[in-house]
Amino acid sequence: MAPVDLQEMLKRMVLKDEELDDVVLPKEEVMNLKEGARWMAVVKVHTTRRFGNQPFFQKMDAAWGFAKSWTIRPVEDNLFVLQVSCLGDWNRVMNNGPWIFRQQGVMVEPYDGVADPNMVVLNRLHAWVQVRGIPPLFRKEAIVCDMVARIGEVLGVELYALGSSGMMACISHVRWATPRGRYDAHSSKFSLRKKPRFIEPGGAKKHVEG
Repeated sequence: MAPVDLQEMLKRMVLKDEELDDVVLPKEEVMNLKEGARWMAVVKVHTTRRFGNQPFFQKMDAAWGFAKSWTIRPVEDNLFVLQVSCLGDWNRVMNNGPWIFRQQGVMVEPYDGVADPNMVVLNRLHAWVQVRGIPPLFRKEAIVCDMVARIGEVLGVELYALGSSGMMACISHVRWATPRGRYDAHSSKFSLRKKPRFIEPGGAKKHVEG
C-alpha cells in the first residue's frame, strides 16, 4: 500500500463557503456560539513601529481598568482580538476613548467572532468632544450634530446647561479618520487626551484646561 500523505488529506478537508451553506447547527449550539462571541472587538495601534505584545497588554490593562476578567490574543503583528466579560467593561472600551499607547491612538471596532479579523476596517479613532457656548435657540440635537460633524462621524450627543450664563454645552462622541503614515498626537487636529476639546459655535477651536 502506498504511503498516505497526511498534509494532502488535510488540504482536501477544507470546506468552501458554498459547502458551509448546508451545515445546520442545533439551536442550542447557535445560542452558545452567540453567547461566546459577546463583547468582542478587534484592536490595533495606529503605528508602523514594532512593539512587544506584553508591554501593550500591561499598558492597556491599566488604562482600561476592567471590572471583570478579559482576554486579548494576537492575530498577527499589531492586530488583536479583545473580549470582555460584562456590558460595563464593553461600554468602557468602546465609549471612553481615545485610548493611547506610546503616544499613538489605539483603534477599537466591534467584532462578531466569525469574520476574518483582518477584514474589520480599523481606520478611525473614538473620542469625546465638548462644544461650548451654544445659544439656547440652537440647543437642538440635529443642529449640534451638524456642528460636530465637521470633526468626524457623530456617534452620540449629550446636551446640558452651562452654568448661569444661559448658554448651552454638549458632549459629543465622535469617530474621526486616522491620518496616513505615522501618527503624531501633538500635531494632529485634535490631540489625543482625556481632557475635553472645546469648540466655539463659530468653528474656532481651542483647548480649555480642567
